[in-house]
Amino acid sequence: MQTATPQCLFQLTTEDRSTQKLHFLNWRSDRRAFFLRDEAGTVKVMEPIPPQLLDDWYFPDPPFPECPAVFVRPYRLVPPPIRASADGDPAKGPADFVRSSMERFTIPERWEHLYGSFLYPGDEATIRKQLERLNRGRKECGAEPLKPEDFLADVDGCLTAWLHARWAKAAGVDLKKIGYAHDGVNGAHWRSEAMRCLAWMKKHCVNGLVRVRDIGTSNMRECPGFVLRDWSEEAALLATVRFVIGFTNGESVYLRGLLRHEPRADEVREIEAMSSTRPPVAPWHSEDYRTVFLRHEGKEESVSLSPLQGRIIQTLDEADGKTLADAAIIHRAWCDEPPTNARPWDNFRNDPAKKLRGLLLHRFRGGLRLTPPC
Repeated sequence: MQTATPQCLFQLTTEDRSTQKLHFLNWRSDRRAFFLRDEAGTVKVMEPIPPQLLDDWYFPDPPFPECPAVFVRPYRLVPPPIRASADGDPAKGPADFVRSSMERFTIPERWEHLYGSFLYPGDEATIRKQLERLNRGRKECGAEPLKPEDFLADVDGCLTAWLHARWAKAAGVDLKKIGYAHDGVNGAHWRSEAMRCLAWMKKHCVNGLVRVRDIGTSNMRECPGFVLRDWSEEAALLATVRFVIGFTNGESVYLRGLLRHEPRADEVREIEAMSSTRPPVAPWHSEDYRTVFLRHEGKEESVSLSPLQGRIIQTLDEADGKTLADAAIIHRAWCDEPPTNARPWDNFRNDPAKKLRGLLLHRFRGGLRLTPPC
């Protein structure tokens, strides 16, 4: 099926870490699914599935922003539970799970059932090697060395910390942003990414009745809303998150899953109507990424780029400019000197797509702006 020029590139990363680059065409009319085209010209429908625990939870309005999606990749908001060995079924009861050393936080049984996978220490050689490294560090700090049975019993949380750090490195997540924490400053709390997911659910999802105060009369009344009874129910919801989807406005939404299928008859008609009515999109860069076209109020100006600048434009166009390495390249390209402290890195980590595009716009021309297809 042939369609008009695609709006922007979309990168799909599956749970086995394989990637595929597609073209985002448009949202479906109900804005609960969108159309993608592969390099062969075949159109597929992708439906992002938000997190939920029960079938009667619903989203009254489309929960996703109106702008194009640029990537989907695997992501978890809580680290996996821990078992003593690799034996057993991930959905089995919690009897042989290693518990956290924190007295006020125990991994809930429902959490363990829903997660779908678990961590375990590994063979004896791996455990012995890690224990030797750990005891060298404890000796330097003046602490007593741990025995193998103490290590496997998660004394001082050593086993949990090691397995979580190893998992986070392989999964590409930041343990300081996900999961649950308990400290003397903030008390027991979910970290920032988990809190953002719960806030998004509260804004868009309905799972029951909540009591609110009427502004006019100051009386309490019940209305449809989103409420979770306790932190264990929050943990169960967060355990269902398996993907994150990103959009051109810099917003990210966490997902339970993705449904992909061939277009149905009504969707085919929608794609054909969309293709026939969409005006042609003018390119915003040359094929070799050595020239960009700046457009503003009907005026157009071309700007020649160096090879490094062209590489940056290509990175943005392919929606891959979300790593700290790319941020450092752009800093060196546009700034007088590379970053020397953590602050610029934090800025890019907070909202990388927005920061990188803004940096390019500011550097190219003060009064003009880039007008990419997306």
